[in-house]
Amino acid sequence: SFLTYIPYAVLAAMTFPAVFFAVDCIPAAAAGVVAGVIVALAGGSLFTVAISASAVVYVLLLIL
Repeated sequence: SFLTYIPYAVLAAMTFPAVFFAVDCIPAAAAGVVAGVIVALAGGSLFTVAISASAVVYVLLLIL
């Protein structure tokens, strides 16, 4: 059963660092990650998680 989690671990290991280097402002990227995790834990769909995380990053980049 351990091997069933390998694809998720590899995907997370490849995606997570790229999130922080996608924009120049690391605090905005971190806030987007936090927003995405909160929406995902609340049961949001993949589309909802992506849109909410992107919206948080966009708004913070406008402010900062």
